Amino acid sequence: AAFEFDFSETDANGWWKNLLTDKQLPLALKYVSKLRDTSREDQFTKVEMLQANSLKDFYFIGIYSKIKDQDDAAMSKLKIIRKTDNSLFQTLDFSKVETPTGNLMTLIFDNVEADAKSNNFTISNKIGRVGGFLTVKYNLQKKQFILNPKPTVEGQN
Repeated sequence: AAFEFDFSETDANGWWKNLLTDKQLPLALKYVSKLRDTSREDQFTKVEMLQANSLKDFYFIGIYSKIKDQDDAAMSKLKIIRKTDNSLFQTLDFSKVETPTGNLMTLIFDNVEADAKSNNFTISNKIGRVGGFLTVKYNLQKKQFILNPKPTVEGQN
């Protein structure tokens, strides 16, 4: 495929072209939010970021916020979305986790590590010297994901 866009602060308009069939379709993107955490002055709330890893039946959207004078953005919640129909399955809330969650490496990559066989996954957490993770396990009886709010320090099991 080939893409071409004209970008502005509010939108991006252009086209998408299938190089095999030469079929061309118009594309229009609308500005929704901006996430920048390169300065202590940056601040924003409730910016949604699709996470790189997923499970067989679910994908993840992290909800990030950053308070002015804070070093980095952090994930305040994680939406778990059904792949079959893009509906919300469950939301995990990190407000009771004492250390920042979901920004150990970058905002999109290395924050959720999924185990497709068990439906369990981990979420990066800034605990200890090198970081750690929160553990989330799927409960078959309750048909929901259960978050352990106590982070595990990397290297300790």
